[in-house]
Amino acid sequence: MATSIAPKDVHTTLPYLARDAIYQKEKPYATDFILEDSDVALTNHVFDFMNLVVRDAQPQRDSFSLQKNGFCFLKAMTSLSNENVGDEHFLEKTYFDEIEVVLHDKFPEYTRIECLDYQVRKRSSLFPARPGAVVKTAQPAVLPHIDFSKQGGFLGMKLFFPGQEQHYFNRDFDLLNVWRVIKGPNNDWPLALCDYQSIDFGADVLPNDVLHKDHVGENEILHKASGHAWFYLSDQTVDDLIVFRNTDSKGVRPRGFHAAFDTNMDTGPRESIEHLTWAVSLESTGQTLILNDIPYYVPAAPFTTIPILKPLRSAASAGGLVPVTVLELSASNANLSGLEQAIDGFSEDDVWNEGFLEAILISSATEAKPIVPQNGSFTLPRANQSSIISVLQLENTSASIVSGPYFLSTSGSLYQPLRLYSDFAGAFTQPLFSLPNSTYAALPANIAGIQSPAVGVPSRLYYTKTVQQPLAGVRLGVKDIYDVAGVKTSAGNRALYGLFPPANANAVPVQRLVDAGAVIVGKMKTSQFANGEMATADWVDYHSPFNPRGDGYQDPSSSSSGPGAGEGSYPWLDLGLGSDTGGSIRGPSQMQGLYGNRPSHGLVELIGVMPLAPQLDTAGFLTRDPAIWVAAAKVLYADLPFYNRYPKKLYTVDFPTSADTDADAVLLAFLAKLEGFLSTSATALNLSALWTSTLPAGADPSLDESFNITYPILISKEQTMLVRDAFYAAYAAVHDGRRPFVDPVPLVESLYNYFGL
Repeated sequence: MATSIAPKDVHTTLPYLARDAIYQKEKPYATDFILEDSDVALTNHVFDFMNLVVRDAQPQRDSFSLQKNGFCFLKAMTSLSNENVGDEHFLEKTYFDEIEVVLHDKFPEYTRIECLDYQVRKRSSLFPARPGAVVKTAQPAVLPHIDFSKQGGFLGMKLFFPGQEQHYFNRDFDLLNVWRVIKGPNNDWPLALCDYQSIDFGADVLPNDVLHKDHVGENEILHKASGHAWFYLSDQTVDDLIVFRNTDSKGVRPRGFHAAFDTNMDTGPRESIEHLTWAVSLESTGQTLILNDIPYYVPAAPFTTIPILKPLRSAASAGGLVPVTVLELSASNANLSGLEQAIDGFSEDDVWNEGFLEAILISSATEAKPIVPQNGSFTLPRANQSSIISVLQLENTSASIVSGPYFLSTSGSLYQPLRLYSDFAGAFTQPLFSLPNSTYAALPANIAGIQSPAVGVPSRLYYTKTVQQPLAGVRLGVKDIYDVAGVKTSAGNRALYGLFPPANANAVPVQRLVDAGAVIVGKMKTSQFANGEMATADWVDYHSPFNPRGDGYQDPSSSSSGPGAGEGSYPWLDLGLGSDTGGSIRGPSQMQGLYGNRPSHGLVELIGVMPLAPQLDTAGFLTRDPAIWVAAAKVLYADLPFYNRYPKKLYTVDFPTSADTDADAVLLAFLAKLEGFLSTSATALNLSALWTSTLPAGADPSLDESFNITYPILISKEQTMLVRDAFYAAYAAVHDGRRPFVDPVPLVESLYNYFGL
């Protein structure tokens, strides 16, 4: 039995799909017909019931959006009534047209909207006490699901447009469901919708075959998870439309998982109609704006939507957007002084600028309303312009709007912009930005510059470091041998990049950093296949990055060249993730004057990372900031003990003994400072002498002769087996047996293996 635990919030039970071992062997399925002369069950669904709270969305109905939550609520008068709901001609010729007009008005980005199918449901008095009973109309669906997976969406389109694949293939579209009651107000078995932001898609969602007599479809079902946030529209009337996304042509946008549920409120048996709508759009990739001479990228997907006041609507300018500053004020500083103090602190952020003071939105989650001028024009001290101030009361929202710079549209969509910086050092292979489904895509923005792509970075004001996320807001560049979900890996080779599909998941080291709050801003250059290359003759497929030290034309070293040059060049980049097999972090960090480390081998799994030699490969960092370095190391090397005191043993290798040159003097001065800091004296280490004094039996007394070309043989044999052979075979299969181009150094390295050296 359901019980009300707050006004219009409902405590109820939903039957999730169980995380049963059977689904490791067979796919979930359900049929809508009896399989005659067969012992095959109608379904293999195993349920896991969960008690939960479904929140009433009415107080905040305007805050939900397709782009953020996967569903929204609209108000619309239509001519549909209980009398004409069974008139198929009326539905197709009148009602569907009315709905299409409503959707076009709400979602102008859709260039074509077409109602494809509909379903009327009338709850029988036998439901749910006798769910197996035969009834004449469709009944409420209680299993949390969406009606189509991505694959199921295309299967459905084949049914609606047989033999007309050209109408929907290679087009960007959504399959929407428009759901409403036929009589109201209704609280009987209403529709509950799960906020897509609360779903872990990889862990909580499972595709399910839907078997019909004449075709097979596919939808998606939810597993139980305690974090799911459910909402419904209390007292839903005939003018209340629930619009949710079932799927989209790319399978990446937020979707509206839904289920009917028992409220234990007697408003009479529910009667509802839902119809499937095909909505085609010109895919927006966002837009680039300039504010106070600073370029910004505004993504296509908004951060959230808010009610918008008329003064803000009229203030919109470029692209229908107005720059605004959002401030979170607590009860203790919800006054003019607190507002001014907060804005003073924003000046340290490199993304925010005074242009965002065109309007100030005060985010207040407290009962005490801020004591500031509201909904009017006000000039702040030390500001060069007046600001429109509006107070947003957020008591019933599941997530507050964090402080920082935003762009606001006339429809109330609030966007978090990225500031665009020029990659003048040529450190990046591909600037990236995150998508709502936790994957990444190439940043579709650029600014003026010769061969200098734009890199977008978010405001640091959006992030607060916590114990769980010690790297919150840390801007991360990733060496292009690590997989990043949704993005191709090049390993410095153009043919490899064009041959293989995007990665399905982040590499393990990347995921650890992302889980700790790091923000990926792009993939960074590596010398080809992480081999050692000299600038610039060895770099053919891609130009070597520029080392900013000296005259700006020095070799950045390799193979973590991009992270090294980027960290050395850009104060807006916090951390570079590199790799070190034989010096690939240590070299670039020395050349650019950075902190860099090769850790002990095996501290983090290198799943999703292109190998050079697994016996030697390690993941490490390049950065200017030792505090970030330490925090990142604690995240990446989770099982490594960290010490609270400095070592006392200090060794030098091939250090000068006298200041014969200016460079020698610099090195000796640094060594003296380090000795003083550690309260110790350095010991010169002669590796050749140490080898001779500890010589293994039968070994060559010469260190150089003994090891000779061990390293190149090892990396060539390992990388040939693990990378090259599969790469060559895949390339030959689609290019008439030809071999791909490979830079000189990795090509020569492979000869060590070819000739058996």
